[in-house]
Amino acid sequence: ELQCHAPLLDEVPEDSLEYLMTPGCVLFVPRGYWHETTTDEDSMSLNFTFSQPTWADVFTKSLQEHLLESASWRELADGLESTNATRQTIAKSKFEELVKSISSELSQISGEQLLEKGKFLSNQN
Repeated sequence: ELQCHAPLLDEVPEDSLEYLMTPGCVLFVPRGYWHETTTDEDSMSLNFTFSQPTWADVFTKSLQEHLLESASWRELADGLESTNATRQTIAKSKFEELVKSISSELSQISGEQLLEKGKFLSNQN
């Protein structure tokens, strides 16, 4: 649900397509397509899901690996969720500092370097 750009559907839209499956049929539903299945009688079906990462998954995993090389980013986010306004303000300032520092770092690092850090590429020299 968090990856959707619109609310989840409560019912199938009127312009949807309907496929009647018979024994032995195979249907491929591409990633991101809303679908619903129903049956009128006892049946068995197999669902194979091939989960491939999105670019957001690749970037965030790679960026996290990069950030974890820094002691500053490995520090606890102390005070961020505190009810004490002073502690929360200090935590927000610290995060602001970290974000500003990473924005300049990212302009110096290539996508390929991030992919290697995220272990999406092996370092082949």
